[in-house]
Amino acid sequence: MQWLLLNRRHAEEELKVIEEYARSIIDNSVDMIIAVDSDRKIIEFNRGAQKTFGYNLDEVLSKHVDILYAFPDEGNGVHKVTVKDGKCVREIRNRRKNGEIFTSLLSASVLHDKNGEVVGVMGVSRDITEQKQADEAATREYTKLSAMISGMEEGVVFTDAGGVIVEVNDWFCKFT
Repeated sequence: MQWLLLNRRHAEEELKVIEEYARSIIDNSVDMIIAVDSDRKIIEFNRGAQKTFGYNLDEVLSKHVDILYAFPDEGNGVHKVTVKDGKCVREIRNRRKNGEIFTSLLSASVLHDKNGEVVGVMGVSRDITEQKQADEAATREYTKLSAMISGMEEGVVFTDAGGVIVEVNDWFCKFT
C-alpha cells in the first residue's frame, strides 16, 4: 500500500512539472494564444495576447470573444469555418482595449475532449499591422515607378539576377 501511495505522489509531482512546463510554453510565446469554450467564452489568454490587446487576464476570462474582434461578424465566420473544417487560417481585424484596430494572421483549430467531442476553439495569431503597412508602401512605390517608366520615351528593360527579362516599358516594345 505504501508503494502505491509513493507511486501516486510521484505521478502527481510529474504531472505538476508537465503542467508548469506547458504553461511556460504558452505564456512565453510571442504570439497571441487564445482559447474559447463551446459558448465562445475566453478560457485561455496568454501573455502575448495580454500585451497585444492591452487587457489583463482577469478582464477577459469568461468574457465573450467578440470583445477582441473589430467586427464580430468576422469572428462568427472564423468560428463557423473552424468548427466545420477543423481549422481556419486567415487575416482578421481585432480591436485593442483602447479601441485601436489592428490586423492579425490567425490560425484557429478545434479543441476536443477525450471522447472526441468539440469543446472549444483555440487560436494562435500574430499582429501583422506593420508588415501590411510595409507591403502597402512598397506597392505604392512600385505603382509610382511603373507609371514613371511607362511614360518614358526611351526603352527600359528590367531583368532579374539571372538576366531574365521581368518587365519592359511600351517604348522598348515599339522598337524591338
